[in-house]
Amino acid sequence: MELSLPRNFSVEVNALHRNLRSTQVVTSLFPDGTRQSSITQFLDAKTWEFPVLLKYTLPISRARPFVEFGPSFRIWQEPQDVEPSNYGVTVGLGAEINRGHFKFAPVVRYTRWAFDGRPSLRPTNADQLELLGAFTYRTEANSRRVAGRKIWLGVVGGTIATGGFHLGMFAEQQSSRGPTLPA
Repeated sequence: MELSLPRNFSVEVNALHRNLRSTQVVTSLFPDGTRQSSITQFLDAKTWEFPVLLKYTLPISRARPFVEFGPSFRIWQEPQDVEPSNYGVTVGLGAEINRGHFKFAPVVRYTRWAFDGRPSLRPTNADQLELLGAFTYRTEANSRRVAGRKIWLGVVGGTIATGGFHLGMFAEQQSSRGPTLPA
């Protein structure tokens, strides 16, 4: 949801669902010098993120560039030995492309999350980079206003460019098995 304000400002609020996954790489080192690696992925937490962003749009062309900044809040479901941070700070850059009642806005966002709630074996990644696309519908000029301001409703979707957790890498020395010959 986006609420327009005077002087090309607006307030945007999103609800974004994200699964935090971790990757663990285990490398076994054998006495003969060979190595064997295995990669395992875990679903550690299902999260909802709620960025509340102040947005400034430059009215200079058809593809109107904008910057956005504000706090982000996060809740999680089904944590498995993790407690992701509940808050962070988000900044974004994008451009609005208007076509009648519709608006498309690709945006790149960076969120810096605070420290996790408790130490865990798999700490979450504090740096989150994502590429999003918002598709919104503008209401008629004389309808759906809040305090005399226009409301936009739409959907936001995208992909995360950073993992939810730091990559866990472990090495283990394998001993030889079986009988040993005396020297």
